[in-house]
Amino acid sequence: NNVFKISDVDSTSLLDGFTIRNGDATANGTSYPLNSGGGILMQGGTDYIKLRNLIVERCNGDNNGSGIYLRGAKTILENLVIQNNFKGGIELSAGGAHAILRDVLITNNGSKPGIFIYDTGIEIYNSEISNNDYGGIVYSGVGTSPNIFVNVLFLNNGNATNSSNFGGAINFSIQGADVAINNC
Repeated sequence: NNVFKISDVDSTSLLDGFTIRNGDATANGTSYPLNSGGGILMQGGTDYIKLRNLIVERCNGDNNGSGIYLRGAKTILENLVIQNNFKGGIELSAGGAHAILRDVLITNNGSKPGIFIYDTGIEIYNSEISNNDYGGIVYSGVGTSPNIFVNVLFLNNGNATNSSNFGGAINFSIQGADVAINNC
């Protein structure tokens, strides 16, 4: 099942210092969004909870965020390693989702991109997105601002041979968002 299910918490909340491993949200069948975010599922009314010093690895789930899935949730991720998840690392999916990432490593996630963003925005600072077979970041739908990428290393993303592979560092297929990319 989902290792952590988080909803209706505010910015005074903190999840710190865990290794989250082998969560399997597919155990929830087709029940959306419970079938997403095998490591961490954040939904509804979550207002900038802080996640710090976590390792999220070898998790499974439907959609694009096996490690962490945000639906209608806002979060600050600091000093995280999101690696070796089966269907992508992180997904931000509409409904007011937003994430601020600082010092985050997103690496070796399979079958989906390292980060998938749909109808929302993201900020990433001093981080690395590397070795994700289906691309670093895939961004689709209607984008919202801010979208900021500062000091982000994109390395060796998109090596899978699959027709649905977007590949590369960032694949934008959005409308309506401002994007700032500096020192990447």
